[in-house]
Amino acid sequence: MASAEGNRSSRVKAFQTAGEDVAVDAYFVNIGRDGLGEIQGLLTLLRGAPLLQQTIDAIPIPVSVLNPRAQAVMINRWWTEYLGGDADCALGNRHGELLGCIHVGEGPDGCGTSRHCGRCGAAISFVASQQEQGQSIRTYRLDRDTPDGVESTEFLVASTPIQVGGRSFTIVALLELDPRKVRELHHL
Repeated sequence: MASAEGNRSSRVKAFQTAGEDVAVDAYFVNIGRDGLGEIQGLLTLLRGAPLLQQTIDAIPIPVSVLNPRAQAVMINRWWTEYLGGDADCALGNRHGELLGCIHVGEGPDGCGTSRHCGRCGAAISFVASQQEQGQSIRTYRLDRDTPDGVESTEFLVASTPIQVGGRSFTIVALLELDPRKVRELHHL
């Protein structure tokens, strides 16, 4: 993935709450948000898991560890590079917010809460992996605003549930797909 244009920190932090547990009416799931203090506590827990950070850093695509509310708790170095070297700006945010999805502002609580999220392969993969307690792999198209207009990018997303210290998390890996590969996948 190419390096992010401009400063993503100001845009992605717009959906972080002040620490309160917020439940919202949403089109796809009612996931609310954990506050930054809770996210930092979860990050400390994950950092205590032997080799977790080293393992996700070894994977040459963006990989994150999400809490049950789909918020980023830990990201690998590929995500950090995409975010312009600012790993902290990912904490507590969701993938659509980090990637600049055009639908983020349409829901009451950002990514995962607009009417479009029910068709989003990333959201479906995340929820399916939690419900089924197994890996879920999907393709999806992300539409994002760019200086040249709306840009669409196809991804393969794999979501895998894990337990660390008695807490549930989901490892999510994103692979940007070549348009030719997308056509091949849809024919399988």
